[in-house]
Amino acid sequence: MEHINYQPCQEDTVIPYYVRGIGIDFAETDMYRPEGFYRPQFILISEGSGILSVNGVEYPLSAGDVMYLPMNVPHSYRCSSGTWRSWWVIADGYGIEDLLPRFGFTEAAVIRNAPMQSVQRRMRSIYEALEHDKLRGAGIASGEMYALMIELYHALRFDAAERHSGAQAVARAADYMEAHYAEQITLSDLAHAADLSEGYLCRLFSQYFHARPIAYLNRLRIQKAKAMLNRSYLSVESVAEACGFENPSYFTKLFRQTEGITPSAYRNMVSI
Repeated sequence: MEHINYQPCQEDTVIPYYVRGIGIDFAETDMYRPEGFYRPQFILISEGSGILSVNGVEYPLSAGDVMYLPMNVPHSYRCSSGTWRSWWVIADGYGIEDLLPRFGFTEAAVIRNAPMQSVQRRMRSIYEALEHDKLRGAGIASGEMYALMIELYHALRFDAAERHSGAQAVARAADYMEAHYAEQITLSDLAHAADLSEGYLCRLFSQYFHARPIAYLNRLRIQKAKAMLNRSYLSVESVAEACGFENPSYFTKLFRQTEGITPSAYRNMVSI
C-alpha cells in the first residue's frame, strides 16, 4: 500500500489543476463522510465489491468501477464482499471546478467502463512523479491527471449511452408486458420484444427494477388483478385468468405473498 498526501508549493499552484493526493493499491475501510470531502476525488475499486451511497441512492461497486465524488457532497461507501482495495487521486487547482463539468462530471457517479489497466498506469505515473521527481514532478503529475480525466470522460460518455440504450430496451419489454399481460408470456417473448438476449435482459431488469422480468410481470399482473377485484364482480378464478394466470391456486398463493392477504379477503376489505 502506497499513498501520498501532497502539499503543493507556491510554484505548483499556478497550474490550473494539480494532484493533491494519490493512493496506490490502498487498503480501504468503510467510509462515512456526512460533510463530503474537501476536494474532488476519483477512486478505482481494484479488488472486492461494495456499495456507494449518495443522496439516498445506493450504487453497487465491483472491481474495475471508478467512483467520482465531487467536493463537499455527503456520501458513504462500504465493503460488501472480498478484499476492499482501491487506487485513488484527489484533484485540486483554481481551474478544476470549471474543468470537471466540461468533462461531464457534474455530480457523483460510478463509471463502469473505464479501462482498469490504463487507469492504474496513469495513477502509478502520478505517484512516481510526485515521489521521485521533486523538480518537475508536480507538472508531470498534473499532465497525467489531465490524461486520466480524459479517459474517464470517454468512459462516462460510453456508460451513459449504454444506460440510455438499456433503458430503452427495458421500456420495450415493459410495454410488451402492459399490452399482453393477459396472455401467456415467456422470457423468450420479452427478450424478442426488447431485441436482447435473455441473459442480458435479466441483468437489465435487475439493475432497473431489482427483479427478474417474470417477477416484474407477476407484480404487474397482481396490480391489474387488484383493480379488477375492486371494480368488478368477477370470480377470483375469472380474475386470475383475465390477468394471465393459468392456475387460480398459484394466483392466490402469489397474491398472498405480495399483498399479505388472499384475493377474496382483499375484495372484502376494499368493498367496505
